[in-house]
Amino acid sequence: MTGTARIAAVAAAGLVCGACSGPTGPDTGPDPAPSLTSLRLEGAVGSLQQLAFVALEGVATGDRARLEGVRLTEYQHNVLVWPELPASRPEANYPVDWAWQNISVRNHRALGRLVARYEGHNLSLLGVECREDPELFASFRVLKDCWVTYLMDRERAGEEQFFKYVLDWNGQYKIFRYYDPD
Repeated sequence: MTGTARIAAVAAAGLVCGACSGPTGPDTGPDPAPSLTSLRLEGAVGSLQQLAFVALEGVATGDRARLEGVRLTEYQHNVLVWPELPASRPEANYPVDWAWQNISVRNHRALGRLVARYEGHNLSLLGVECREDPELFASFRVLKDCWVTYLMDRERAGEEQFFKYVLDWNGQYKIFRYYDPD
């Protein structure tokens, strides 16, 4: 979907929702379409720390549904995020469905590794930081090189990239995919 088509789809959704939200007419008109940055992302959390906490809790309990809940959905990636990424440019010749398939395969492998390593352990979040400068886009920013520090079984401290890239959509945080260094 091109940027223009995406904006038209959001505007159409705003008009439909606006028609349901209150009176319209020659004096009031429909509610204006929401801006892309005002959209609420399903499954997003309110801070980087909360995102790391959910990831730790999810791998410790083996709760893949919870882990997937804070990761970008296919719709969020393909419709909201992808059009602004450099790889989406026509000269890159990298279709969005290939990008999503690559993300999904690598995510599945990473979750298998992370759950196998941490399930059944008591993990406590000590901190999270993204060590590279964020990359800024029109509707969002991407936090890069993210590391989680934790205490395992109340005795061993560790540090790992459970996820490497995080979407910050106007204070709503989601993981692009879980990270597998292989």
